[in-house]
Amino acid sequence: MPDNFVMAVKSAWRGRERGLAIFAGVFLASLVITTVLAYSVGLSQAFLQYSLENDTFDAKVDFADEPGVDAEGRTNDSALWESICDDFVVMDEFSDCGIVYGRQGVRWSGTFLDDRFLIPQPLNVISVTGSTGDWTNVSWDYPEAGDFGPPINQDRIVRFYGDGVWDGELGERHAKQLLYGSWPLSEDAASNRSILLPLRIASQAGVSVNDTIDSLTFTYV
Repeated sequence: MPDNFVMAVKSAWRGRERGLAIFAGVFLASLVITTVLAYSVGLSQAFLQYSLENDTFDAKVDFADEPGVDAEGRTNDSALWESICDDFVVMDEFSDCGIVYGRQGVRWSGTFLDDRFLIPQPLNVISVTGSTGDWTNVSWDYPEAGDFGPPINQDRIVRFYGDGVWDGELGERHAKQLLYGSWPLSEDAASNRSILLPLRIASQAGVSVNDTIDSLTFTYV
């Protein structure tokens, strides 16, 4: 499951309830940079390592198939999505659970003629603006993604973290990967509209912890 994730944002998703089928979006309120991560490929480095010793996520769960337009399991209520974790954390096999929005798994039927192969995509970052730093220096291309599998997507992407990722075991694992700043609590991440950047992006933009981003534009491809 290689992935070119380079940015994770905790925002007022719950208030917007835009749903998961987002074709274009722009955040206009300020986002506060709270953390600079040590790696440039993002939190999904877990899927590229041979050992689970340093993994942030040990496993992930995706829908195997599209549930359909009228499926009862479809919802835009993020709180309901979060409640899925309640069923996992009561099991001895799971130490923690969190919901990550904006990344779809690749559906595969075993043939390149499967047109559904081209459908699933993450949220691609289009542009960022801010009064601090110079975001014109930042490239949102990520050709390295093609080195780890089929060229599904070679742009930098954004993902949204649910409450469960900010504390507990997942929070502790993320905190160990930091270069600057601190891993925020869920309440602080929501109130500050926290954004987490990898070192490569922060360096290209010339920004640091406590700088702000005025807008973040993203889209599906």
